[in-house]
Amino acid sequence: MVVAAAATLCASTVAASGSASAYDPETNPEPVRYAGDNRYETAALIADEWGCGDATVVSGENWPDGLAASVLDDRILLVTRDSIPAATQAYFEDCDSEDITIVGGPAAVSSAVLEALEDYDSDGHVQRIAGADRYATALEVARSNGTSGCVLLATGMNFPDALAGG
Repeated sequence: MVVAAAATLCASTVAASGSASAYDPETNPEPVRYAGDNRYETAALIADEWGCGDATVVSGENWPDGLAASVLDDRILLVTRDSIPAATQAYFEDCDSEDITIVGGPAAVSSAVLEALEDYDSDGHVQRIAGADRYATALEVARSNGTSGCVLLATGMNFPDALAGG
C-alpha cells in the first residue's frame, strides 16, 4: 500500500493529549509565537512552557525522529549528532528531568551525547528508542507508547503530511 498523503486509521477521533498549551481558542483566541534565534532555542522555549519533567531528545539536524517522538507527550529538546546546544543545556540545568529518552540511533544522536545527557537525568540512565532506520524507529516509538487502535500513516521520505497529520 502506498500512502501519498497522511491518513489516520482508526474508528474514532484521536483526542488531544490534554497537555497544557498556551493556545486555547476559548480563553485566549490569539496564538502565541515561540521563536528563538534557532531551532534549538525555540525547542527549549517550548519545553520551558511545559515546565520541568520527562524530556525526549531528538536530532535537530533531521526531522523523522522528532515527528515520531511527538506522540510521547514529553518536552522535545533538540541536539546535534555530537553536541548539546547551549539552549538545550540551559533547559536541563534549570530543570531536574525525571527521565530523558533519546529517539533515534547513534547515527542521529551519538553515544557521547547520550552519556552527557545522563548528568541531567534523575537516575543517571538515559533511555534510547531506536530502530534500524526511520521506519523501525517510528515503530519502536509507537510500541513504547502503547496503542490506541489508531495509527497515522505518512510517507517517510518527506515531512509535511506527517507534520499536518500530527
